[in-house]
Parts: sequence; C-alpha cells; structure tokens
Amino acid sequence: MEISHVTVIGGGQMGSGIAQVAAQSGYNVSLVEVNESLLEKAKANIKLSAERLAKKQFKEDASKVDEFVSTVISRISGTTDIHTALSKTDIVIEAIVENVDAKKKLFSSLDKIAQPKTIFASNTSSIPISEIAKSTNRLDRFLGLHFFNPVPMMKLLEVIRIPETSDETYETCMKFGTKLGKTCVTCKDTLGFIVNRLLGAYTTEAVRMLERDDAKAKDIDIAMKLGASYPMGPFELLDYIGLDTTQSVRETFARYDPQNPLYEPSPTIDKLVKEGKLGVKTGEDYTKSENIANTNNLKMVKPTIYHNYFSPPSRFAVITANHIGLDFEVKNLNLFKGEQFTPEFIAINPTSTVPALVDGNVKVFDSTAIGIYLVEKYAKDDQLYPKDLVKRTMVNERLLYVGNYLFPRLFQIIVPGLYGREVEVPKYKFDDIIRGYQAIEKFLSVTTYLAANTITLADLYLWAIMESLAQVIPIDTEKFPHFNKWMQKMKEHPSYKMNKDAAVDHIRFYRACIEKAKKLGRELEGSDLSFYQLDFLS
Repeated sequence: MEISHVTVIGGGQMGSGIAQVAAQSGYNVSLVEVNESLLEKAKANIKLSAERLAKKQFKEDASKVDEFVSTVISRISGTTDIHTALSKTDIVIEAIVENVDAKKKLFSSLDKIAQPKTIFASNTSSIPISEIAKSTNRLDRFLGLHFFNPVPMMKLLEVIRIPETSDETYETCMKFGTKLGKTCVTCKDTLGFIVNRLLGAYTTEAVRMLERDDAKAKDIDIAMKLGASYPMGPFELLDYIGLDTTQSVRETFARYDPQNPLYEPSPTIDKLVKEGKLGVKTGEDYTKSENIANTNNLKMVKPTIYHNYFSPPSRFAVITANHIGLDFEVKNLNLFKGEQFTPEFIAINPTSTVPALVDGNVKVFDSTAIGIYLVEKYAKDDQLYPKDLVKRTMVNERLLYVGNYLFPRLFQIIVPGLYGREVEVPKYKFDDIIRGYQAIEKFLSVTTYLAANTITLADLYLWAIMESLAQVIPIDTEKFPHFNKWMQKMKEHPSYKMNKDAAVDHIRFYRACIEKAKKLGRELEGSDLSFYQLDFLS
C-alpha cells in the first residue's frame, strides 16, 4: 500500500509539526481541528516553523525561502469537517490530548466513517497502543507512530506494533516514516515505548535529587550537559515538554504499573502544576520558581505502615523500617474496634489485614513483601536482603519457613496460653513447635544468624514472633544452644525494647480482655478467641 494523503487530527504543537513534515515530504495533508480559530493558530505556527527551517537551509536566498514556505502551506488544508478529511485519506495520525478516554472515543467514531483501507496511528507518548486500538475494528491497521518535539527538527520516529498489526501496515508505515526524513525504530507495545521509558527514569531521579536538596536544578542541568554531553539538562527538558504533560504521563504510567516506585507523585511537579507554572509555555519553570528546591517548603509524603503492635508480622514490618533508618509514619489500627473494616482502610487494603504499607502509589499487604520492598527501596546496603543470588535464596527460604510454617504453628500455642491458666496443648502441636526449634537450631549451627553471618530479614521476622511466644509459654531451650546465643545477640538490637514491650503489652492486653469477658459472663474458649468476639471492648 502506498500513502499519498495524510490526515492529522489535532493542530497543537505535535499535530502541527507532523502536518508540516508530511507536507515538506510531498504529501497532501488534511489538518483537523475543532474550530476555525485553532486552525488559524495551527497554520500560523506551521508557517513560522517552515520559515525558520527554510532560512537555515537556504540562508539569504529569499526567493527559495518563500517558495519552500508556500509549497508547504499549499499542501495543507485545514478543516473542521472530519468526514471530508477522511473521505480520501490513506492514514490518520491522532495527536490530541494525552487522555485515553478521549483517544478511544475519537478512534471509535473515526472507525465508522473511514475507508476500510485507512491506517490508524496514534502519536501517544505514554498510553498503551492496544488500549486505544481496541476501540476500533481494524486492529490489523492500527499502530503507534510516536514523533518527538519539535517534530521538524527531531529525527526519530518510534513505530509501535501491537500483536495484531499486519506486516503490510507495519512496512507501509516504516516506509512512510523514512520518507518523512525520520530514522525509524521499532518497539513492542510496552509502557512508554523506548525513549520515554528511559527518560522517565532519568528525569524522575533528577527531580528527586532536587527534592532531597542534593543539588540545585541549574547545577544538575549544567552537570548533565557538560558531563554527559546532553544537549539539554533534565529540568530544561521537563520545562520544554511541559510540567502538565510530564504529570499526565507519570499518572498514566502509574495507572498501568501501579507498583513501580518510579511513578510515584512528585511534590515539586504537583506544586508547580497547581500554581499554573508549566514550563516554557507559561514562562515559569523549575529554575525560575522561588524556593522550589527547598524541601522544607513542600509536604513530602512519607511511607506509612498500618499495623497493630499485638501482631508479630506487624512488628516485623516496623522493626525492619527502623533498622534501615527509614523516616516513616505508623498508624495503629484498633482491630478490636473493627478499624480494619472501615471503608477508609478497605480502600487502602481490600484484604483488611495488617500490616499494610502505603508508599506513594505502592500498596503492599503481606508482611514479608513489605520487608523486602522497604529494604530494596530504602536500605543503604543489601545486608538485610543480599543481592547475591545464593545468599538471597537462603534468606527467602528462611523467610518462607518462619512466616508460612513456624508462625501459624506458634500461634496455635500462643492463643491457648493467653488464658493464664493451665492449658492442655495437644502433643502434636507441641511437637510441631519443637521441630521448629530444631530446624532453627540447625540453621544457626551453620551461620551466626538465621541465613548469614549478619542480621537479615529472616532474623527480624523470627525475633518478632519469638518475643510473643516467650511471654506465654516459655519453652526450655537448653537443648538449643545456638538458638540461645542468637537470642542474646538479638537483645543487643536497637529495636529490642520496642519489640519486647510490645510483646508484653500484647499478652497483657489479651489477658485483660479475657478477664473482662468473664466478668460480663462471656466465655471465650481456646482458639475461638478472635477480634470478632471482642466487640464488648468497643
């Protein structure tokens, strides 16, 4: 298939640029906008851009400059009638607002009126192509053509295939891109494609350096231009792109990859956008905004751990955060009053369990996963969770053992022991605990700590559990010398008092509950003790 007529929908900065380069390359172009005023503005921008380009190319030859500009303009017809534009076009390139619903609505309507042969392409910089394409019935003739700003100057074109894109459509668009004077690269339909996926990480880290007050925006820009030979620094780039666009792209990335910390909100970008300081387009940007580098003027969002001190897994999460020196917030939920079932908490954690971690866009509900996440993101070294594959595997193995095997069995002992009276623990349950101690003893006979010769996440988790057990049913550990030695070492840990006091309070509170229940004529038996039965406390 040969392309002879191009329709560009959207006459903004990108759409105007695409229309210009298509016209420069000999194509007839229909430029579609919603009203005549926007069309006139787009045409004026195209004429100005073409003049600048021609003056560079033809220097002082005014006649050639005029001829070049008039030829470009003559090949572009502006219209507000989308039916007319689509009646004869071979390819439609969408360059409207970066909003998935708006793009899907547009393409759905275009699909009903465009010729069957017409290729559809989106110039989106962040939205998955497949998400937009499914609003049409021409997946084989749908792909992404991602141009770069300013389009007449930037030589790259990303061609994004979805699985359904036909070879004919792909090859036609590769030839089309080459004729536009672009170097075409191919990418699967992955988030951000190639350039924006990598630029996002680059600019995000620059912004975080600024927000930590590691360096000023101007100095970061200079460093990257002179030290890495970048033509623009990260803040110059953000200001040129537009901070509102940057914010929109980040939010789109977060929607499709919510667990990725790269896409967490930026206090400085959000602040500037709220103030209408969007970059070059408004004349206010990072380098001109007063105090923007001073993080004291911004409300930085801290990671928050929702927990209950009576829960050993919750204490493990808090101990881990303290161990790595994290500046975080703790929100204690009163599980006995059902605070874990409030709409506010369910919106955060649909499982209604503690601990739960909220860190920007990231939400984690499993205690082991919380520990790993905190260490991976915030720890200054890999001591707690080694990067070495063999060492990490050992830590994972011990974590699974402690969390999935040992803790459920220990809990069966802890609950009956809360009554403060003689309880008969079934022999098979007690044997399970002894086997647990034997396994730990074997681990500790090889390494100083549970999985290595230094403290790891496995030690912190086991320690949180053992303190609760020790307050209920002290088990004779004389036969487990390595375990005893380990416990002595853990008592030297900075969080020892917090863990011990919480465990003591844990047991004291439960026993107080039981005594109060007795006085009220409420008999709580064995493992039937649960938060649901403690409604009399509220």
